[in-house]
Amino acid sequence: MAKQPRIRCAVCGSALEIVGSRALCQNSGCSGGGVFTQCEFCGDYSFSLRLGYCVNPNCRLYEKKRTACPVCNSKKVVTYNGRPVCMNPSCASNLKRLDRCFFCGKKTFLKAPSAMFCVNPSCSHLLERVSECPHCRQLSFVESAECCENADCSFYKVKMALCDSCGQMSKIADKKHPQYGRCVNPDCEGSPVPADQSDEQAKTSSEGEACSDTVEIPLEILRSASVQEEVTQAGDTSEVGERQQDHSNTQTPVLRIEVVGDALAWLKDELRKRGLSSVIRIKVEFAETDKTTDERGKTR
Repeated sequence: MAKQPRIRCAVCGSALEIVGSRALCQNSGCSGGGVFTQCEFCGDYSFSLRLGYCVNPNCRLYEKKRTACPVCNSKKVVTYNGRPVCMNPSCASNLKRLDRCFFCGKKTFLKAPSAMFCVNPSCSHLLERVSECPHCRQLSFVESAECCENADCSFYKVKMALCDSCGQMSKIADKKHPQYGRCVNPDCEGSPVPADQSDEQAKTSSEGEACSDTVEIPLEILRSASVQEEVTQAGDTSEVGERQQDHSNTQTPVLRIEVVGDALAWLKDELRKRGLSSVIRIKVEFAETDKTTDERGKTR
């Protein structure tokens, strides 16, 4: 007759003998209590019945006290901010407040004032309180990190503080950010950009409107990737020449730079840190010259 498989105790390393739904530690002096059931989060026989939590250091709920839910009978009730919350997404107590988690994509996000976190064991933000980002309007603002972790948000991973005007975690707290002190909540009416930074505001529309902030791109990084440059012009050659003649002191040629290859990820990260759009506009300054320009914009 085949024997029940034995595994090791997560506390003392002794052999475990599986008996029904329980695992018995062969070490009578085991500090973990000696009797375990299968943890519903990590899958190991490491939930101590005596201690009331998982003793597996690799479990996402290691040493997190859990009790049985009176509704679904699973060992998934945790105390969160002083209130019992069942982490079983299938529990009848959670069905009306389930939403899709922004990070893992599963419908395991408990959207309730007492919760606001994901209960998916494989989610990178398990049990982390998440709120709506005041800028991108996604459930992606991780409160413990004090920043939005939506990679498509213009203020991705930019530290925020509480705005006194609108009461949202929407005031840029990173002193190195070009818009430090600004409230990024578009609905805030009482938190203007400080006067000394009024010229540093950046528009972040998807159309790539001009940004007053400048991003310096190391030349060696751009050279290492496949870079395409497209000069944005309007009208025919004569129209361009007339504009150059009439507005030679104010005309600012614009280059749209498309970065592909290895530099793309680096560039996108730098733009997000500064709250800029994906289109860079580069000011080109011309040296003074005595040459004249004819009516078709050609230099004589």
